[in-house]
Amino acid sequence: MRNIVVILFIISVGVSCKTLQHSCAASFSKMSLLTRKEWIIDSVYQNCKGPGTGTLAYVRGGTENVVDLDKVRSIFWDNGQFDTFDASGNYHSYTWNITNKDSTNLTIISESNYTISGKILKLDATHFVFYDSTNNAIDFQKAKD
Repeated sequence: MRNIVVILFIISVGVSCKTLQHSCAASFSKMSLLTRKEWIIDSVYQNCKGPGTGTLAYVRGGTENVVDLDKVRSIFWDNGQFDTFDASGNYHSYTWNITNKDSTNLTIISESNYTISGKILKLDATHFVFYDSTNNAIDFQKAKD
């Protein structure tokens, strides 16, 4: 009898773990990939008006950058807050939201109501590529180690 109880306990723990694992996987989303991590700029293309257009303006570690974005750091928070340090190292707090069902349209709004709108082109655990349609730029970002 005791062996049966132990076997039933092991089976029930196994089923519970499988159920928990399934619900965790189901809740994994683009939001969880984007939020709660520090993003740094890896490269930026400006004047992008279509496929194959644009000028490389910045590459992390590059020597011929048009702009210096080494100090830029950003964090998207679950509550819609977006914290960033700009190119001069100054802190700013913005708000952000996803504006469509497939979680690709992103809007960022500054303290002065300046709005940046665009599309998430790629998002995984370590890479975030954003087409900034407001400024015609593509930002390639990576999660800071």
